[in-house]
Amino acid sequence: MSIEATWVWVTEDGDVFSNPTERRLFFFNFEEGDDGELVVSDYDYETAGI
Repeated sequence: MSIEATWVWVTEDGDVFSNPTERRLFFFNFEEGDDGELVVSDYDYETAGI
């Protein structure tokens, strides 16, 4: 699966930071929640050299 996303970070003070321009590869670990749904339990990323 491939997902491309953009985002902004908003601090508690209202400062807005754009998403970084570098590409990142994310790795997600999932666990089964109490309701049987899979939920993200942990993640990691590395900067892609593309």
